[in-house]
Amino acid sequence: MTKSFKKIFFPNVDLKYWNDWKWQLKNAVRTVGNLSEFLNLQSDEIERISKVQTLYPFVISPYYLSLINPKDNNDPVRKQVVPDIKEIEIVSKNSDADPLAEKEKMPVEGLIHRYPDRVVILVTNNCAVNCRHCNRKRNWRENETALNIKESINYLKSNSEIREVILSGGDPLLLKTEKLKNLLDEIYSVDHIKVVRIGSRVPVTLPMRITDELCEMLKRFPSIWLNTQFNHPNEITFESETACRKIQYAGIPVSNQSVLLKGINNTSEIMKILCQRLQEIKVRPYYLFQCDRVSGTEHFWTPVKTGVNIIEKMTGHTGGLCVPRFVIDLPGGEGKASFSPKNIIEHKNSMYKIKTYRGKIVNYEDVGD
Repeated sequence: MTKSFKKIFFPNVDLKYWNDWKWQLKNAVRTVGNLSEFLNLQSDEIERISKVQTLYPFVISPYYLSLINPKDNNDPVRKQVVPDIKEIEIVSKNSDADPLAEKEKMPVEGLIHRYPDRVVILVTNNCAVNCRHCNRKRNWRENETALNIKESINYLKSNSEIREVILSGGDPLLLKTEKLKNLLDEIYSVDHIKVVRIGSRVPVTLPMRITDELCEMLKRFPSIWLNTQFNHPNEITFESETACRKIQYAGIPVSNQSVLLKGINNTSEIMKILCQRLQEIKVRPYYLFQCDRVSGTEHFWTPVKTGVNIIEKMTGHTGGLCVPRFVIDLPGGEGKASFSPKNIIEHKNSMYKIKTYRGKIVNYEDVGD
């Protein structure tokens, strides 16, 4: 799809520019007028998208846009990035702009401390694509994060129990290479920090960002891991596979954290194909996340039994390395819980009582079919 898309819409753009991540960001689609040129939107669609983007803006890199089948309104890539009127029309009493209570867990602005031995640092608000299921949609209209690295480093130094730092955002790999290097230098200057994990959809949405320069820089640091997010087999392309291979050749393990999304990947057939393809490109299927209860994502939600059934149907029918763990990030910042019998204390009607890793019992209300 990418080659034909480029030939139709960017015929005069040299490949060296198309394959330049900075060109991709500069030419990202951010307005409904621009989007209609690629997807041939009808007037009622334009009106609906315009309503949604006043609250939840969108951005789509040309590369990721090229993965969409313009003739299919239910295309799984399209559903992830094109605004849907359901984002503002469906409102659940169980939704929240910040369901994981991240702001409450910030001892320092931009640093989330939920678990004893690891923290998350939000290094940017920017992404190559605004995924419509994003758990930080609340930040899309905010100005770029002004990271106070000095305060974050001081916090790390004062907490010797912390051994791992997770870089998130936004997408950390959208930082300039030199800026990311300086940040990593500061983090690794803290003696008790042993691991840095980078959470990035760049291999999926902007694979040309994985340059030789970036990989050479990253390989100089000890114990860097990368978690990405492929949600559908259509996202695994020559370009995304090449990006993952480059990261792996730099000695950095790559794992995948899919989000369970209604109408996109909520069948065992789709998930099995996705996870098998991931294994083929040496990307470990790590987590299958229940979609977080974020405002504006209700139309993606699935019942808990959907995820449980997917894992059950995959187990034994494909290799163990192809089967991710089905987990829920519990409301209120209580942390992740694997949805397995040992974690379910009680299930009555739509209410689950789930035991957290700390032994705390948390109520989790399920959604309907």
